[in-house]
Amino acid sequence: MKSLKIARMNIEGIMKATIIYYSIFICIIIALIAISSGIITISGVEISTAIFLFVCGLNSFKSNFYFAKSNGISRKTFIKGLLISSVPIALVMSIIDIIINRVNNIFIKNPTLYDMSYGELVGHIGIVYESNWIQSNSLATIFNTILFQFSLCLLAYVIGIVINMIYYRANKYVKVLLSAIPVAFIILKGNLSMRNPSLTLRINEFTNYIFGFNQSNVFACITTFLVFTVVLSGIAFLLIRKAVIKER
Repeated sequence: MKSLKIARMNIEGIMKATIIYYSIFICIIIALIAISSGIITISGVEISTAIFLFVCGLNSFKSNFYFAKSNGISRKTFIKGLLISSVPIALVMSIIDIIINRVNNIFIKNPTLYDMSYGELVGHIGIVYESNWIQSNSLATIFNTILFQFSLCLLAYVIGIVINMIYYRANKYVKVLLSAIPVAFIILKGNLSMRNPSLTLRINEFTNYIFGFNQSNVFACITTFLVFTVVLSGIAFLLIRKAVIKER
């Protein structure tokens, strides 16, 4: 299938950047271990992988789209292949992150995002600093951690693709407007918190529910991430329908 060829091409294109990323990541971890002497802790460093994949998503559309169109590959086949590639990329990098984390915990305390949000450290992050905390290596914990990291990385990558596609389709005025939206959102959220605290409370309760914070339910969060990913994938298919080759 042509979509699988596109997926393979995209994976191969990301591999070099991934090797560089992990080389830097591991060097930083080793440096922290060397200077810590077991005194300090680090936590949630795997979020950097999600950020890395978000940036990869931002750079995955335009050049690959030019290649696909120049080789007679349809828009639907192209975006399908691009989205297919996100699954093995996110899964493999999530597994690598967990392996690095477990090895790192031999030398320095390094709770994951899962440990802090849904594991035994929920509401008790201070015990990492105040006691001889030992990370759980049960199959359930490892499985849940990988699934959580995978869904987060998958969503981050697809968000990057969709944002890049939106900017690619937009004119310069729309691009300025889109760039201003995050700032406007932060300002409006702050004003809403002061003017209507009851509504803010209900929004926070809904957020806690869909992300499973209330009952430390990681599968609620995983489901939410996957639903967002599916919705964004649908948006990507809509955006690609009338996308045309632009001058570089």
